[in-house]
Amino acid sequence: CCAVLDTTGGWCWGSGGQGRLGDGTDVGKNYPVQVVNDLNVDATFKMGFLTVSVGNSHTCAVFSDESVWCWGDGTSGKLGINNEDSKFEPQAVVGLGPGMVRSVSAARLWGHHSCAILKDQGKVTC
Repeated sequence: CCAVLDTTGGWCWGSGGQGRLGDGTDVGKNYPVQVVNDLNVDATFKMGFLTVSVGNSHTCAVFSDESVWCWGDGTSGKLGINNEDSKFEPQAVVGLGPGMVRSVSAARLWGHHSCAILKDQGKVTC
């Protein structure tokens, strides 16, 4: 599970396999932990998530600049980072940079998809 808090950003808890909590580990937690990445030196990253979507083994979020970031199991390229590596911290999705996205879904159906609704006429990309 994950939630977005206004003042402190994204928080996740539950199974941590393949880094799906985004806290830099693959350890499950029965309490909320803050989503982190190398940009956490910049406080805007901590406060910057607008929405978050949890899939079977990966998680994606829309950042405050309307870009998409994903983490967790990278099988089948579902993280959108041009490889199938699992990532324990959020990674910027290639081609979905600032100002491009309304919302994102880390699809639970078969667990191998992520889709975003683009600001450009509401088009969907997966």
